[in-house]
Amino acid sequence: MNVMDKSRHINNICPGDYIDPIALISALNEGIVILKEENIIYANHAFSAMVGQDLTEILGTSFADFISEKEKEKVMDYLKASVDQFSQQDGIEFQFEKDPERYVFMKVSPIHCHESPGILGYISDITKRRKERLEIRRLHTRLRSILDHMRDLVVSFSYLEDIDEEEMNDFSFFDDHIVEINSSALAFYEVPASYFLNKKASIFDYIHDDDKDRVLKHYISLFEKGFGEITYRITLPTGENKWVLDYGRVEYMKTGKVRRVNHIIEDITEKKKALDK
Repeated sequence: MNVMDKSRHINNICPGDYIDPIALISALNEGIVILKEENIIYANHAFSAMVGQDLTEILGTSFADFISEKEKEKVMDYLKASVDQFSQQDGIEFQFEKDPERYVFMKVSPIHCHESPGILGYISDITKRRKERLEIRRLHTRLRSILDHMRDLVVSFSYLEDIDEEEMNDFSFFDDHIVEINSSALAFYEVPASYFLNKKASIFDYIHDDDKDRVLKHYISLFEKGFGEITYRITLPTGENKWVLDYGRVEYMKTGKVRRVNHIIEDITEKKKALDK
């Protein structure tokens, strides 16, 4: 629902009173501009605050004057495409010239303005949100690096939807919910992690036949116990057997439902040999 629709909606709710849409637009926290041939013919106070100029200085000027030089061509091409296609475009991120630290997101709607094409633009300040997104990305990259340098295998299963316990009767259920596995998969199974994520292979195919029933019961029991560990054998394509210690722990949603189950799998072959001796 755009600004004008909101105004009509409010007036329908309160038919005895008329609410001026311009007053409504002026009170919004988002910047609003109306452009005609790239020139600003209307702007609200929020946009004025974003660019750091009085409304009297803004009206009649080119919208391009307020965009940072490095992004000016990109933004103006985006606006031109909106008019030419006369259809709502995806939004665009950019920076203003006078405040390069500020990032904004603009979404536009084509409108008729005095019987000729115009553009109604909605502009939101996303500086804080963008910094948070970049920080999350940096954190993810750092954690990814740590995981990929671990000797142990890390496997994560996600269960965001409701779980049908009747489907938990074989390993294919868990294959469908695997979302992460670190690069140690290559050392464990001699197959890259991407094979498991893309369903070209299953980590459960490598479990020794005599241990598969125990391992399946262990994976299912974690949903009730919350954590647990098991020792079993895996068999490589070469026929070599390895012993592993598989520790699983459940993460829960606020509702108490299972959100994720993370497994750390350690190669204990050498320890097992030493104990046997």
